[in-house]
Amino acid sequence: MTMKITIEGTKTEAKFAEPNQSQIFELDKFYRKIFSECIREGIMTEAEAKKRFNESGAWTKDEEGSMATLMQKIAFNGAKLDVLTEIDDEATAIIELIQEDRSTLFELIGRKTELLSNTAEGMANEQKVFKYISLCLCGEDGSILFPGHGELEKYATENREDFSDIVQDAYALIYNFDNDKDLTEDWAEVKFLADISKKADKEKTAKSKKSKKTTKKNTKKKSTK
Repeated sequence: MTMKITIEGTKTEAKFAEPNQSQIFELDKFYRKIFSECIREGIMTEAEAKKRFNESGAWTKDEEGSMATLMQKIAFNGAKLDVLTEIDDEATAIIELIQEDRSTLFELIGRKTELLSNTAEGMANEQKVFKYISLCLCGEDGSILFPGHGELEKYATENREDFSDIVQDAYALIYNFDNDKDLTEDWAEVKFLADISKKADKEKTAKSKKSKKTTKKNTKKKSTK
């Protein structure tokens, strides 16, 4: 997964390198360090925050249940797409339902993430992501772009929009180190449309070959006459 970011006024192609075992250990160790510091400072854990949010109504068990229901609906409708073979009204309706549910789910996930960002786990995870960026974000030549925390901090201040995109990709990749894979490839609706497109391409190629064979055969018959 590559991205275009601006560094000192120039658009640069950047990509996350796969962390080695030593770096993965360093990231986990760093997370535990920040988490312990937060606990010592009296910052709430996620469990404590969830209890408080439930009591205040900021985030309730109903919303947690809604997330689970939406995931089940997306999986259920995705399974329906698996047995369809063309883009008809039924397939279109199912895709629209999945996209609507996925959008609602992402909104809920975003709100929950924001609420939990100031917990011990949230702060530790944020710092772990920043560490991951410092260790693994590379330029086109493979060199690390922000080897020091100070450099990354400076870039974040001066390039808020690009930095937001970097952090978003880092969060997605930090638990899935297959950085050459489009994370949407496994979505049911994306797989369905890709499969239909491949099928159409194959049929088009087959028709083209058949047409060429027929033309060649007719030409041969004419020359024989």
